[in-house]
Amino acid sequence: MYRSIYVYPSPDNHDWEGDILSAHGKARNVTSWPWIEIDQRSKSQTKAHYDTQSSAVQYTTELLVRDIITHPDSCLRTYDPEQASLFYVPYLPSMEYHNGSLWLGNYETSPYGQAIMDATAGKFDTWESTFGLTSRYWQRRNGFRSYFGLFRAIAWIVASQREKGVVSFHS
Repeated sequence: MYRSIYVYPSPDNHDWEGDILSAHGKARNVTSWPWIEIDQRSKSQTKAHYDTQSSAVQYTTELLVRDIITHPDSCLRTYDPEQASLFYVPYLPSMEYHNGSLWLGNYETSPYGQAIMDATAGKFDTWESTFGLTSRYWQRRNGFRSYFGLFRAIAWIVASQREKGVVSFHS
């Protein structure tokens, strides 16, 4: 795993440029993704995932995994997508879903969640239009080796074994 994870850039990141962007990403002016704003607000107010006394603390693992992988000095991280064997999408579904509160949010799948589901099914148009990122790396392994959080990591491990013919995976 040493230096093998590429972290997709976020719109508020200085790496939000070049070939990693889709035509949609290059054409529009996006400053942030909704869950990033919710995360920043929750952190500054010590609410939801950041309140160690709340029931939302169960989602803290999502934040820990993100912080370990996205840290600039992480030994897991590569800055070259061509060298990566795993791709991390800094998507925080629980943050988006709970909208910074202890209560459940809207039960409908968000456009970002739908784009991810579509990409894992081999349909990349919504990935490129919603996230603004190229689908080249999705297509390279047909969605395998893309990582969204702890549960996706487990699916990735199983899927990697499936590619080698070791096990089968049923979702």
